[in-house]
Amino acid sequence: MRTPSRVIVADNHPLFRAALVGLLTEHCGLEVVAEAADGQEALECCRRFSPDLVLMDVRLPEVDARETTRTIRQEFPRTVVLVLNGYGDPDILADALEAGAAGYILKSASPRQITDAIGKVLEGASPVDQEIATEVLLRLLDKRRQEESTSPLAPNGPERREHAAAAPPAASLTQREEDVLRLLA
Repeated sequence: MRTPSRVIVADNHPLFRAALVGLLTEHCGLEVVAEAADGQEALECCRRFSPDLVLMDVRLPEVDARETTRTIRQEFPRTVVLVLNGYGDPDILADALEAGAAGYILKSASPRQITDAIGKVLEGASPVDQEIATEVLLRLLDKRRQEESTSPLAPNGPERREHAAAAPPAASLTQREEDVLRLLA
């Protein structure tokens, strides 16, 4: 029999945190080992319990979720972080992924979607809300177009066509943009 995955739930809203704990306690294969109301407490719980997963609200007091995620990933490379957010903000998604979160799900998701996302992230996948992921992708593409239009090479000149032929589209993306695109795929 497989050992349950150890989970820490970090959310500053006691009612929502309790609901998550209740949901996860009913789920086979998961063991909630601690709860945290802020980023500092989440870090202390990680140091004490070495969890497999931290399910964390993106808006935490004390130490914010971005810094908490970054610290967890540095101190506990095997611990994955799944970020929850009440709003579908692509900037928050990008920040969370940049900090090292393995996935991002909205608080409005159904219990089944939340447990499915947890299962996926524990298996090594990167679940991300599709609408927000699409928005991030569109922003990246728009950013790329803007960068290309301000490039010293003329947009329609022969040098521009030669450059476009020489460098595939992915070559002009930053490493982080490539990571986000991989997560979207």
